[in-house]
Amino acid sequence: MSKRARSEASEGSMSSINIDEAFQRKKQKTSATIVSDEQNKMDDWYDSSRLSKAQRNGENIKRLKGESDEAFAKRKGDEIAKWWKRRELDSVSNFAATGMWHYNEDKLERRWIRRHRQNSDLVKRTGDLTLGEAVGGTFQTHQGDKEISSIYHKYWLNGDKQGFLDKVYEKYAEEGHIPEKKLWEIFRCLISELVPKPEAWDGIPEYIVANPHTIWQVGKCMFNILTRGRFWDNDSNTLNPIDNNEKFGKFKVKVLQKVYSRNLIKYIVGCLSAADEARFVRQTLLDHFETVLSVYEGTYVSEPEDDLADLPYEPKVKNPLIPDGLTNAEGGVYERLINIVKRRQKEGSKGYPTPHIFDITDLAKDYDDLTALLCLKELKRLGVVTIEGLIANLMPADQRALFGRGALDSLGLPNVPIARGTKGSEKPHEVLGYEFDGIDDFMPPEEKLKDIPDGQALLKEIFEKAVKEERKLTYLAISSLMDIAQFCQTEEGACLLKKGLGNVVLQGGYRMVDGILTADPEAANNGFDIKSAQIFHTFMQENKIPSTVWTKVATFATAVPTTVFEFMEATGHPLGPYLRKVQIGQDSSFYLKACSDKPFAPHMTQPWYLKNRSAWLSSGHEPDEPYPTVHELVPFFINIIAYDALAAIGSAGEDVVEEFKFVKPLTSRPDADDPLHKVVGVTPVKDPPLPTDCNFNSAPMNLVITALLKGALLSVQQGMES
Repeated sequence: MSKRARSEASEGSMSSINIDEAFQRKKQKTSATIVSDEQNKMDDWYDSSRLSKAQRNGENIKRLKGESDEAFAKRKGDEIAKWWKRRELDSVSNFAATGMWHYNEDKLERRWIRRHRQNSDLVKRTGDLTLGEAVGGTFQTHQGDKEISSIYHKYWLNGDKQGFLDKVYEKYAEEGHIPEKKLWEIFRCLISELVPKPEAWDGIPEYIVANPHTIWQVGKCMFNILTRGRFWDNDSNTLNPIDNNEKFGKFKVKVLQKVYSRNLIKYIVGCLSAADEARFVRQTLLDHFETVLSVYEGTYVSEPEDDLADLPYEPKVKNPLIPDGLTNAEGGVYERLINIVKRRQKEGSKGYPTPHIFDITDLAKDYDDLTALLCLKELKRLGVVTIEGLIANLMPADQRALFGRGALDSLGLPNVPIARGTKGSEKPHEVLGYEFDGIDDFMPPEEKLKDIPDGQALLKEIFEKAVKEERKLTYLAISSLMDIAQFCQTEEGACLLKKGLGNVVLQGGYRMVDGILTADPEAANNGFDIKSAQIFHTFMQENKIPSTVWTKVATFATAVPTTVFEFMEATGHPLGPYLRKVQIGQDSSFYLKACSDKPFAPHMTQPWYLKNRSAWLSSGHEPDEPYPTVHELVPFFINIIAYDALAAIGSAGEDVVEEFKFVKPLTSRPDADDPLHKVVGVTPVKDPPLPTDCNFNSAPMNLVITALLKGALLSVQQGMES
């Protein structure tokens, strides 16, 4: 933070722009000069408003294919019940006589007492807890919380919303608006008064237990303070996009953001997300409040930034394995990988072994399969892994194998075998136009197909070799599981797998259900052929083969900028222009699908795409603006979603994973903890409802992927042996 910012913070007059700067350290720019600001990438309040209104009558629930009437009715009823749970928090009769918070100012703590509110004046005069019964534990408070709490309980919770707003503005407004610091303090007080479920006591009133509904209620209160009661639909109990013919989006930009930071608006609106799991949780909010208020108090210390990280990597003594053209940070990745190889060589059998990998992939279906291959290629060149072979599956498997052969040859890997796999899917696969577009510069001629072996034959060959050499193989599973399922169902294949398969690394999804490894049919690679996925998952479970899955949760957290593909395109290697072209084609195709009435998944709608897969919102657009055409959106495709690259790097060995600290302990999902099968990025569960757990550090993964993708092509262009 700048000296000026620190000075303003210490005086309590921090402007909105300084708050935003404190939490927006870096801005990504593409060649189209699109600026992405994460503080403006708020919850899609427009879509949330629509969905919240529809939830009242269950209109947001669509019948699933093959779903019974009973199951559909239950899901619809559950959604309607959520709406009414939020509405009940507005009913005074539900909690008027259940009790109140008693604040002890000397110790800055509070405790709940069972008492009718009519006694509250007596409490203020005497502070005597004998007038009521204190229950539960004590909770930390802050200076000023007692006053805020008193106004909130006296007016808001007693149903006098206008009286509440009048009192808050009378008490705290300066020059017509409440200072932002005071709004953060009110926000903190109301959230801190919610009791975490583990600390709840018998008979605790539901309206003070932290859950998605009470978080919504606090968000509603803060939103009404922010707008002075405007832009709220009382009948539907949700944000109203239009108030007196004025759009909220324009009001937010022209009025609110003139006074308040985007950060504050983001956190308030984020509490009003339509989906329960999308709302902020109590501890996340409290942690953020402490950070924000420390900025105002002048005590905030940001994480140190390496100003040299983006400068060219030019060490005094350069390792010949590291290509020119990397940044300092990317060169540091190479140094650490090279040190891992040295450490393995020094420790020998006592240390971590070098993974011997075979990869089953659907090359050309998406760009992430090729990014995974590029990462593997560079890891192989450095000696971190050995690539035993690849199998390309998914119809047309022969063309995917030919594509892979050309890619391997262009990367200087003519001796790495690639085979033709199965059709991969029990359902027809639509080959999209971008898949094989721009391949002329590296695709071998059709007659080369005769030299490409069968996938089952290659599996047999590499496993026989591994068993003979008393080695274990790592299976990198980034496509359909049809091929490996066929292999494990033969007597010979099952025997070889039991002897030679040491580890499985998957991109996709599975979860532990009652201690059983279960394939998630919603995950794409499982969905190609769910029966095969179940067969192989069962085989792993029965034979105690360890596995790690890298899910979409980890992938979406790893926002690799498209500038990497632009860099690779400029190297002149033929895979660079192909990747850039297919990335635009793939993202465009995905967006058009999201705009249709048949998206890839029910939630992958046009608003979802604009929020999660583009920089449209984070570049300043509001969700109630007319949505862009696909051509208008192309400059806003700023992130590469490299699913398979994460799994490829994860297959490089536990020492690599530990070195870069990719994985964090599980916090919200202890049910996913298993000694044999690990999940990186735990997906949410609907029944019973369980949250996401992103037990993953995205920044180092982003850096490693970026370094290896750039280095994979630079090293070829600079004549380094692969």
